[in-house]
Amino acid sequence: MHETVTQYRTDDPVLCPVKSWIKVIKRLRSYPKYDKDWPVYTYHNGQTTFTDISSTEILHDIRRVVGIMGEAILGFTPDEVGTHSNRAGGAMMMYLSKVPIVTIMMIGRWHSNAFLTYIEKQVLQFSVGVSQAMLTYNTFYNVPGRPWTSTDQDEHSRSAHQYLPQLLHQNTGC
Repeated sequence: MHETVTQYRTDDPVLCPVKSWIKVIKRLRSYPKYDKDWPVYTYHNGQTTFTDISSTEILHDIRRVVGIMGEAILGFTPDEVGTHSNRAGGAMMMYLSKVPIVTIMMIGRWHSNAFLTYIEKQVLQFSVGVSQAMLTYNTFYNVPGRPWTSTDQDEHSRSAHQYLPQLLHQNTGC
């Protein structure tokens, strides 16, 4: 659990992880009776009370921002987001940026490939270049895993090459 995962700074003035953590540490240090062992989600109400920021408060804030930005810009409503939305969005952005899966797992502290459920296959950018890459190898050979038998010729187990001439003729007229 509480593993340290380091991040380098970025040039982005808002989304730099190093600058974000500096703000968190400055916030904590500004509280009266600061304790270096406080978790980063410690909150001081400005009076005398210290509390933990709850997941309910985070959910409320995420949904409020989504509501302010609006469905017309984002493509979804506040009711369609939750506290895992940031985690899912981060995994998706890393994946689209071609970050290796093992790196996504390490940064997200994933101990399995469960994060793959967050990869949204309907996102248009997901398929950028896939069709072109598929054309790289137009011939390949499949080594059969079992010997050919007479049942392989049966109507229900035809291979694609049996249909190819018919499909080409139907779709191209050739």
